[in-house]
Amino acid sequence: MGSTLLGRTIGSKTGRANRTVLAASAGVMAVAFAAAACGGGGGQEPETGGPATGSPVSAVDHGDLDQVLVDNAGMTLYASSEEAGRIGCVDGCLAIWKPLTIKPGTTLSGDAGLADGLATVTRPDTGATQVTYQGYPLYTFTQDSAAGDLKGDNVKDSFGSMSFTWHTMTQAGFADATPPSSPAPETGSPYGY
Repeated sequence: MGSTLLGRTIGSKTGRANRTVLAASAGVMAVAFAAAACGGGGGQEPETGGPATGSPVSAVDHGDLDQVLVDNAGMTLYASSEEAGRIGCVDGCLAIWKPLTIKPGTTLSGDAGLADGLATVTRPDTGATQVTYQGYPLYTFTQDSAAGDLKGDNVKDSFGSMSFTWHTMTQAGFADATPPSSPAPETGSPYGY
């Protein structure tokens, strides 16, 4: 079976359909690399020298979600439920999900409720210092084009042998910004059938 990108399996189809999926995926990757080259806010380290203070993370209200975590550029921060206490998003995953990194020695601070959950971890692949919240490494999503976008919420993807489900991170933890589905119709049975 092939790899999966943004919920679409690549390499498991044959002929013309496979070329279409691969061409579309190549386009997504080209946009992601171009955005990274232009300097997206998620993976940028502070430009000041020496140990910095402050927080690269803040919380803002967003529609129905309270206290969505954002970076200094206002871009939504996401975490994968599969990365609790470890980093699994490496290699090709980093073209889509940009780690929120800071300079080593930066002192994280902020509102008491937010600062208590902030920490850092050293990425095993790059050695960069990545910000975590409640033990989950934080990322921005390259398909979010403006502050306040939530396009990465509930995205499922796979890179190599690792599959991910991404969630908007709020001060309370994972959020699901996807609108709830319609309730099941009433059937008269107290058991729902």
